[in-house]
Amino acid sequence: MLAGRLTTPAWAICFLIVAVACGLLAWFLKRKDRRLWLVPLVIAIVALLIGIAAGLNTYFGWRINIYDLTGKDPAPPEINQGEDWPSDTSRGVHVNAMIPGPLSGIAEQPADIWLPPQYFTQVNRPLPLIYAYHGTPGTPDDWFNDGDGQQSGQVLANERQPVILVAPTAAPVDVDSECVNGTAGNWDTYLSQDVPNWVAQRYRLKAGPGHTATAGLSMGGYCAQMLALRYPDKFSAAGNFSGTTSADFAGGLPALFGPVPNLAATTDSYSSTWLIQHHATSRNVAVWLEVGTNDSESLVKDQAKYYKLAKSITKDTRFKTIGGAHTKGVWSDAFYHYLEWVYPKIK
Repeated sequence: MLAGRLTTPAWAICFLIVAVACGLLAWFLKRKDRRLWLVPLVIAIVALLIGIAAGLNTYFGWRINIYDLTGKDPAPPEINQGEDWPSDTSRGVHVNAMIPGPLSGIAEQPADIWLPPQYFTQVNRPLPLIYAYHGTPGTPDDWFNDGDGQQSGQVLANERQPVILVAPTAAPVDVDSECVNGTAGNWDTYLSQDVPNWVAQRYRLKAGPGHTATAGLSMGGYCAQMLALRYPDKFSAAGNFSGTTSADFAGGLPALFGPVPNLAATTDSYSSTWLIQHHATSRNVAVWLEVGTNDSESLVKDQAKYYKLAKSITKDTRFKTIGGAHTKGVWSDAFYHYLEWVYPKIK
C-alpha cells in the first residue's frame, strides 16, 4: 500500500543497498584491471546520494509521494455541494461543503468530502465512512493537502476497499477548541451530532457505528480518539496521529471549559484514560496511536502511557512510532498505516 511513497524507509534502504553492491562491483572490476569499473562506481555514488536524500526525507517528512517529484496532479475533480457530478469520477470526487450546526449553535462551517470512484460505479452500494479532523492552526483541507487524505483513499479504492472521507471544521482557524463544549463553542456537539446528522442525510452510507471511524492529526488526533470513546454508539474506531490523550490547552483547562459546575468531572469526561476506565462501552472502540519519534518527548510518553494501560482493558489498541517529528510526512504515513488496519473493521 505504500508503494510509490517517498517518506518510507524502504526507499533509503533500497538505494543504499544498490550503492554498496555497485561499490563492491567497482572495487572487484578495478582489481581485475577492467576499465568498466567506473560505471558501477558512478552508479554507486548516485545511489548513495539518493539514499542519503531519501533518508533525510523520511526523517523530516519533506515529501509525500512520487507526484511531488513528477509534477503530476493526482487530485480528483472538485465541486461544490449541490453541483452536478463531473463526467470523470475515476479518481473520486472532492466536494466542498458547508455544514450547519443547529444543535450546537455553531455557525455553518466548511468541510471537505472525498467520495471514492465506487460511489459512482456501484450506485446501490452503501460505503463506510471516516471522519478526519485537522489540527490547530488548521482547516479541513489540510487533510486533502498536507494530510494526503484523498490520495490515501484512492489507494484503498484501487484495492477495492472504498471509504468515504469527511473532513469537517473542528475549530475556527487559530483557535484551539480541543473539540469540547467550552468557551470556544459547542464543538463536541457539532462534531458528534450536527456533522454526522448532516452527512447521513446526504450520502449513501453503511449505517451504524460499526462502519464509522475517526482519524485526526495533532489536536485533531486527540479529537478523533476522544470523540470515538465518548460516543461508541456513533464510532467504532479512532486514529490518533501526534495527538494527546486528554485535553491540552495552553491557557489552562478552566479557560478551555469556562465556569462549569464541576470542572474536575468535566475534564475527566474528556480524558481517554478516564473514559476506558469508567465506561465499559468505550473499551470496544479500536484505537490506533501513532507519533513521530522526534516529536515532543511528553507527547510520545503520553501516547505510550495510554497504550500501556489500554492494551490490557480494551478490545483493540495499537501504538506505533515512526521516524519524523510533528510534520505532514508523519501524518500522511500514519494515515496510510491506519487505513490498512481500520478498513477491515468498518467495511
